[in-house]
Amino acid sequence: MRSSVGEAFWVDLETGYDWFLVILFLIPTTLLNLYATAKAVNILRALISTRFFTDEPKEGGVVPRGEEPMVTIQISCFNEGNVIEDTINAACEVDWPKDKLCVQICDDSTDESVMIIDAVIERWRQRGVMCERLVRPTRRGDGQQKDGCLAVHIDKIQGDFVAMFDADHRCEHQFLRRCIPQFYDMEGNVQPQVGLVQCPWAYTNIHTNLLTEYDALSLDTAFVLEQTGRAEFALGIFSFNGTGGVWRKDAIRAGGGWSWETIAEDFDLSYEERMAQYEFVYLRDLPQPLELPSGIRAHVQQKFRWTTGFFQVARKTLWRIIRNPSTPMWLKSEVFFQFTGAAAFSLALLVVLLVPILSNRNLFSLFLATYTVAPSLVPLFGGLCTIFGKVSGSDGQYRSVSSRLCRCFFIPTLYTFALGMMVFETFAMFEGLTSDDVNIGRGCKEGASKRVDHDEEESRSDMSSTTTDDIEMNASSRSTRTRASTSSQKSSATRHNKGSNCETQACCFPKLNKKAQKFKRNLTKGLSGLVAACYLSIWCAYLYVDKARDREPNHYPSAIMVFFLPLPAIGLFCVHGMFVWALLRSKCKRRMRKRAYAKLRDTGEGKQRKKTPEVFHLSDGRDGPGFTSSERALSPHTFNESHQNGHLSPTPSRCSKSSGKWSKSTRSSKSSRAGLQGHTSFRGLLGKSSASATSSECSFVNGISARRPQYVLVPDRNGMQDGGILPYGDLADGEIVIL
Repeated sequence: MRSSVGEAFWVDLETGYDWFLVILFLIPTTLLNLYATAKAVNILRALISTRFFTDEPKEGGVVPRGEEPMVTIQISCFNEGNVIEDTINAACEVDWPKDKLCVQICDDSTDESVMIIDAVIERWRQRGVMCERLVRPTRRGDGQQKDGCLAVHIDKIQGDFVAMFDADHRCEHQFLRRCIPQFYDMEGNVQPQVGLVQCPWAYTNIHTNLLTEYDALSLDTAFVLEQTGRAEFALGIFSFNGTGGVWRKDAIRAGGGWSWETIAEDFDLSYEERMAQYEFVYLRDLPQPLELPSGIRAHVQQKFRWTTGFFQVARKTLWRIIRNPSTPMWLKSEVFFQFTGAAAFSLALLVVLLVPILSNRNLFSLFLATYTVAPSLVPLFGGLCTIFGKVSGSDGQYRSVSSRLCRCFFIPTLYTFALGMMVFETFAMFEGLTSDDVNIGRGCKEGASKRVDHDEEESRSDMSSTTTDDIEMNASSRSTRTRASTSSQKSSATRHNKGSNCETQACCFPKLNKKAQKFKRNLTKGLSGLVAACYLSIWCAYLYVDKARDREPNHYPSAIMVFFLPLPAIGLFCVHGMFVWALLRSKCKRRMRKRAYAKLRDTGEGKQRKKTPEVFHLSDGRDGPGFTSSERALSPHTFNESHQNGHLSPTPSRCSKSSGKWSKSTRSSKSSRAGLQGHTSFRGLLGKSSASATSSECSFVNGISARRPQYVLVPDRNGMQDGGILPYGDLADGEIVIL
């Protein structure tokens, strides 16, 4: 049967199998074209509303100097000591009266980031800035992530406005001077209907590698085009980005506060606010710098988290918006495409997998080939518009025309990496549609200088996935051993190694199984992409040979489609290959660390340390092995606060830089040392090395990791003028430090 529209638009479908393949192919292709059309509409909206990016900045209302409102800046942090200092400094240096500014660090850290934060806070307090670290009593149960931390500290917001920043997101000097006036009119009166002022992002490490270049360009497409188009033409229907924005405190409460029912708490709150009739303002010309994930595992984790959160919010909110009779149809469609925009990756994956099958059977006509390729032209046009419409940040990146032209060469990178993420995005979509898990870890950033010694990405993911319950249970189980005498410590440690301690097994084995299951899931995702890449590569090799000998004119469209297959194959090989390599490399490093620990434990030096129990000076004057069960059962945050308040006061230690070691003391018992290292908080304070102490000194030996600490806490020598955290290289020989 031949269609009446001609050979150019249709081909002969000789069998029912051909009809099935074409219909199966047309369904995802049509949906993909709908998503591309919605994206193209947003691009046109952005171009029209900004007069092709020539509009004037939004000035907002009038806030007279001297009459500024009280503003709180909340910075969320979890084991991000590499970047938190610069973020706090930028927040405290913002142009705003010091008596009307309060900087709060909502901290869930369990490592040495606590020391960095406290030192920076103390320095700014001496300069007259209201700066404080907020710690919640526990991270048990729901709300273990950022959303739970913000929900606990919402009552501590001072004033009517709160600026939200992540630990790696630094605000510009004029940030509040530009954002706060948006809540006022020209007469200086408050506009209560404005609930949020959002700013786009700039990037501090955009030129690190191709991954950061791709990530920056893809994010800029969302900020420069999609957010701008929705803000101007869709009555402010855009979402809070999670950082870099100013909220009205009453608006947060009106939306139900920060919810931990989904991963994307920012996206969820945005639409709750919109349904509460609050308006949003978008300042596209005020980008705030942050750090992009430079490693493939951190990149995949971030995108997986976002996509999963979007679909969890869609399950929760989308149906309510669609059923609302007062919402116009065009607005419902806009919301639908924004909620489910990541589904385009799954549709593209299905299309890519079907293309070689249809090409092999010569089922592509000129119309079908054009219909298939058309959605890929929208990102090309959007990328060009983004490059020339991006407002440069204070770093001046891509400010000149020549630099913008050079950035155009990264558009193929945008295509390649986007196609390489199809499998991960598909897994994330099904995760969001079927799972209520909200404890997907957040990756830590590297920072300009690595102040905290993390074991690259695996240590960060392990620390982010370890809950306070795990820490407390392990600490509680180990405290039972440290309360006993030296002989009972040895027998308890022996029982633990043999697996006869039921209490220890109950708390340790589920944690290990969780890590093993997480590794298997990640490995499955990575290998699935490699299988898809091999599938496309084999088809490419076969079809290139087959179509090269085909001289039928009506088979040319099918031959042309074959030339588009290498791009997704290369993308899948690159992204999933790097991901699997990083995953296996991290697994091997972890095994090597375990073997090194076992080897050190079995050496003569390790056995000699079993003779004398470990002793600390406690605040009430009594000495004892390790510390008591009540002290050990504290959560990491309470433990750090207790350490700072003097409840646990280890005496100073003397460093000898000539030998590269800390001063020697009596050898500590293996079980006590293991108990001390088992506590995540104290292990972080000690720099991942073993500690031993006597009644006269607290020494620090290299132990397991055989690494010196990155930095140490130096006590005050001249009225607390010279004290604080110093790098190890800045210590003098014989310097007195505190562990």
